[in-house]
Amino acid sequence: MKAKALKIIVAGMLIFLASCSNPLDRPYNEATLMEDLQVIIARDKASKSDMVNFAEYRFMRKLNGDSITGTYRELIREANEFAKERE
Repeated sequence: MKAKALKIIVAGMLIFLASCSNPLDRPYNEATLMEDLQVIIARDKASKSDMVNFAEYRFMRKLNGDSITGTYRELIREANEFAKERE
C-alpha cells in the first residue's frame, strides 16, 4: 500500500515538474511548432521582432535545405543574430 502511494506521488511530481519546464528549452519540432510557439508567446512574452526574425530565419534555413535543430531559445538567438547581420 505504501509503495503504491509512493509511486503515485512520485509520478505526480514528475508530471508537475515536466509541465513547469520552460517552453523555450524544448527542442525544435516541426510537428508541434505552432503549439510550442503559442505557449512561448503566451508564457514568455516573446517579442514580435523575435517571432518575425525566427520566421524569416526558419524560412531561409528551409529554403537552403539546412536542417533545423536546437532548442527554441537557441534558434531565436540565432535568428536575432542573423537579422542583425542583414541590417
